[in-house]
Amino acid sequence: MKFVARLLILVVATMSLSIQSSVAVNNEAVLVSQSPLWVLKNQAVEFVVKSETALQDVTLHIGQSPLIGRSSLDSYLKDSLSVSFRKLDNISVSLDSDLTTVTLNSLSLPTSGVYVVDIRDGDTSIVTSLISYSKSANIKPLNTVILWPISSPPTVSPQDESLVDDYWQQNSGLIESVKSHPIDNRLSWLLDSDVISWAASSGNTDWINALKAGTSNSDVYVAPYANSDVNALIKARKMKLAFAAISSILPVTSALERSNIPRAIVGTSFSPKTWDWIEKQGLYLSITSNQQYPSSTSVFTPSGIVTNPNQNKSLVVDRRASKFMSQALLVPEVQNLQLLQADLFITALEQPQANRTLVLHPTVWNMGDGAKEPVLDIFTTSWLKPIAASDAMRKPVTDQRNLVIRETSTLSKKQRDLITRLETYRKRLAPFIAETIHDTQTIHAGLRVSSIFDTNRNIVAKSTENYFNDLLDAVSIVSSGSVIFAGESGVIPITIRNDLSVPVYVNVLGQGFPEVRVDLGTVDFVEIGAGQRKSIEIPTTLYGSESAFVELQLVDALGKKIGETKRIEIASSAYSTIAGVFVSIAFALLFLLLIYNTQKRIRASRAATLENSPRE
Repeated sequence: MKFVARLLILVVATMSLSIQSSVAVNNEAVLVSQSPLWVLKNQAVEFVVKSETALQDVTLHIGQSPLIGRSSLDSYLKDSLSVSFRKLDNISVSLDSDLTTVTLNSLSLPTSGVYVVDIRDGDTSIVTSLISYSKSANIKPLNTVILWPISSPPTVSPQDESLVDDYWQQNSGLIESVKSHPIDNRLSWLLDSDVISWAASSGNTDWINALKAGTSNSDVYVAPYANSDVNALIKARKMKLAFAAISSILPVTSALERSNIPRAIVGTSFSPKTWDWIEKQGLYLSITSNQQYPSSTSVFTPSGIVTNPNQNKSLVVDRRASKFMSQALLVPEVQNLQLLQADLFITALEQPQANRTLVLHPTVWNMGDGAKEPVLDIFTTSWLKPIAASDAMRKPVTDQRNLVIRETSTLSKKQRDLITRLETYRKRLAPFIAETIHDTQTIHAGLRVSSIFDTNRNIVAKSTENYFNDLLDAVSIVSSGSVIFAGESGVIPITIRNDLSVPVYVNVLGQGFPEVRVDLGTVDFVEIGAGQRKSIEIPTTLYGSESAFVELQLVDALGKKIGETKRIEIASSAYSTIAGVFVSIAFALLFLLLIYNTQKRIRASRAATLENSPRE
């Protein structure tokens, strides 16, 4: 799927450049409408051209013969000079301001097919295509399965907050896609649980109700969560994530109020291990790409229903028609609509009497305004027969190909690194988040990171890492600073906070530095309620008069560390008291000695005075 998405972007860019260069050589005139896009014999056709400068001598030219093979569409887009043209005389031209209307009054062509049309005026040349269809061609309608995706690149944080401003307003195509259309009940919807659960959590009930109404009579399947690349996850041995990607169907069943919604897996080509895994999971619908059978270079377009390696049926997406459909949904301009319809008509003409099925899976998530109606109108033509995926799976396999077993997708180094970090976080948090909303969010974060879309991956990864960092810091010791004991022994009071939405069961381990001077007592495990704090006291003995340090670490029931280590300084006032007593005694003795010495000197002085006095 990742390859398909990247290829689509490359092709769309190339097609845009090709169309611009071929539609308006001097970049002054463009085709704004063509009605109808296909014609019956002798039917009039109207072309409307918008030009920056007035057109004066307009002529209309058409290819001598129809395009043969789907690859011929690429050829004429790249070089319209390769087509042999003839000039048409039965036209009328109407000039109105900057708009020029060229009307082909009637058209008589020898055979049904796609013809190249060139509208010329001097150096101006607008090249387009026109389908001529004759009922005598007796074309058996080509069964077309349209897999209609409701998905998006990952745009949701683990807290279910939008990472893109005004997402629902920007993506009007998602809302537009659930409006009524004559073939809506024949669409096969591929719904991404990530988008559905996000719509529910963000209060988009009107959107969900419209989706529920629009899919009430249609096939609905649950696609891998967040467009995660399941094949790449299996190849990387991320089996838990792979299983979660295709089993997250509850948000969809709940939102649509439908039960038994089948699960689908979408990819390019699956490895043998993935095919075995698909069979064990009981997935109803496996959808792969025709990457191994490029339709534009084959003799004829293969059928979209084949036998997979497990001898079950699988749908094979026609990448070429899907590419044109995606471009038409992104930019619903006349050239893109023509390309889609021309490609489908050429495909139908390849084997007009064969019972074949073509599977289209547009890879766009943000459709242009009003894109759905004109694109789906194309499938109301008589040579196309839209059918649901469930109807296709009941049809016989007319193509005897077996799907090639080949690995085509891998996780990028960045994706692998991000998933490894997420798994590390999850292991550290496992004792607290098992079977909680946090556990679900960690898994969903991994699936969003493994999405086939590169869009927004960086901001999703950053938001996810911030989320996990907050979780890792959600249970911690908040106490710090220093503690002074009144005596040799005392207690260290600490407070533990739990900011998780679930209660936790923790213990505190400690170590003194230097270890020989600190004796830490044990404390029992404590339970701290969700969003609460609890204070405990750790009995401690400090030997010596110098201060010491204690490092405290929270652990879970298995002894695994939680959060960061806290360092607290401790000291004892007991030794300073004893020292004060000794000083006081010494001072008292000194004072007594001083008094004794003073008295001794006084007595000695008196004795000397008596000895020296005259005797009578």
